[in-house]
Parts: sequence; C-alpha cells; structure tokens
Amino acid sequence: MTAIKTNNLSALVYTLFVNALSIQFYILFQGFWSQVFSAFKKDFYILIDEKLLIRSSYCVVSGLIGLASVLGRINPTEIIKMSIVHVATYSLNEYLVNNVLLAYDAGSSMTVHVFGAYFGIATSMILARYARPNSRP
Repeated sequence: MTAIKTNNLSALVYTLFVNALSIQFYILFQGFWSQVFSAFKKDFYILIDEKLLIRSSYCVVSGLIGLASVLGRINPTEIIKMSIVHVATYSLNEYLVNNVLLAYDAGSSMTVHVFGAYFGIATSMILARYARPNSRP
C-alpha cells in the first residue's frame, strides 16, 4: 500500500494499526462463533496455536484488501469501526465456509480474497451513500 503516492505514510500506519487490531479481535471472534454454533455446550477456552495465528494473518490480509478500496476517504475512527465489523463478519464467513458448508477452500481464496473484495465494495457503497457533496459553486 505504500506505492500509493498521495497517502503512502498514512497507508503504512493504517496497515500496521489494522494488523495489530485485527489479530486480537479475530482470536476473540473465532472463539465466539465456535461457541455460538456449538450451542455453548463446550467449555469456553481459546487455544492459541500456530494455526490460529496463521488464520488471523489471513483475516488481516482480507481486511487490508477492503481497506485499500477506501484508503484516503476515512479517518482512523472509521478504520477502527470498519476493522471490527470486518473481523466479526470474516470470522463468521470463515466458520460457515469451512464447518457448515464443508467447502474445500484451497489456499483460503474464497474466505480471503473474495470476502475482502466484496467487503471493500460494500464499504465503498456505504461511504458513497453518506458522502457529502462538494460545496464549491
């Protein structure tokens, strides 16, 4: 994202910020959705291992794909909101694709790239709806 000329420094800072925020929230939301779909029958604990950290990195990649579509148009507070909503919906989507639909997702292309692209498009459409027109004469 630092190849963008107009927002290269803010893109780098936002990338690191989204990375730190999304990994932590992914760990929490992944445990939450597994409890919701097991009807709270298991003891609630979250095992943090290498697989969970790798899957959280995939979540960050998907979030950065969505962030690239709105870079320069949103402020840091909106980035926090967007990241939390993204992680919640991404972890739900990942759980549904892998455990409910039992889809074979080689390389996580469905859950990472497709979801990130559609989330970016949806975010852009929502921002375009609430955009303020220029007040120039």
